[in-house]
Amino acid sequence: MSTPGSGSAITELVNLEVLERAATLAKQFSGARPFPHLVIDNFLARPFCAEICREFPSFVDDAAINEDGRVGG
Repeated sequence: MSTPGSGSAITELVNLEVLERAATLAKQFSGARPFPHLVIDNFLARPFCAEICREFPSFVDDAAINEDGRVGG
């Protein structure tokens, strides 16, 4: 994978179909009401998403702490 400063890094991270629709998505964002917002399905490139999933630690119920400070899922 390229470093964030390299030219091809964005194409390794973001789904190419999203990049191709950038101008349309920008118009949708700026025209959204009641405030500018946008939902982009399949934003990340599949290989990058798979890499994130492999590297992210598994969920462990006994290590989970909720907003009340209690342990457990």
